Amino acid sequence: MASLTSTSEVTLVSSPTAVLTYTLTNDNPLNTSLVDLSSEYSRPAYKVETHVSSSKTITIVRNSEEDVIASLEWRETLPDKVTIGDKPSVSLNSWMKPGLLPLSPVSFHDDQGRKYQWRNVAAGLDMELYAVDTAGGPIAAFCKAHVDRTNDTSTPATFRLTARAREIADTCVVSFLFLEKKRRMRENSARVRTDSKNAMGLIFFK
Repeated sequence: MASLTSTSEVTLVSSPTAVLTYTLTNDNPLNTSLVDLSSEYSRPAYKVETHVSSSKTITIVRNSEEDVIASLEWRETLPDKVTIGDKPSVSLNSWMKPGLLPLSPVSFHDDQGRKYQWRNVAAGLDMELYAVDTAGGPIAAFCKAHVDRTNDTSTPATFRLTARAREIADTCVVSFLFLEKKRRMRENSARVRTDSKNAMGLIFFK
């Protein structure tokens, strides 16, 4: 299976020249910009902002023209609610359907009815997007930020798209951002539970 790691080149379904790489200015899918560093175009291709109020929290995704292309309303007990363009709001799980098992691929369809799957959705992995109608490896991939402790250097997170993925670029970017938000929230919750258990263990054995 083709893969992407934080220290290797992307193996995508395309020639290398057809791969578009966006760099995340902040390693946080809730507040970041996606920038094509190879382009002379100065504005970010996508900008993500999260607004918190007393009544709700909303994450907004804008394109390079500052148009809102998607938003995500956070909800505590129910799945988040997503709005794509001018379409009606729906549950995030209705738009991106999780598998039967917790770490199964997450799937969605584009406006033409073509099916896609986000794989490697478990904690610590680099997510990859596959198109069911395209043979071979992933058509888009996320590479986490990487810190090399040996020489104290860092590599920012990137999101890479092939020509096939760029046919639905907005959908690729939005689905990645919202799924990564969900994944990190799940990771944080698991970390808190682990820390709590460890703390209770220390108390018990004092």
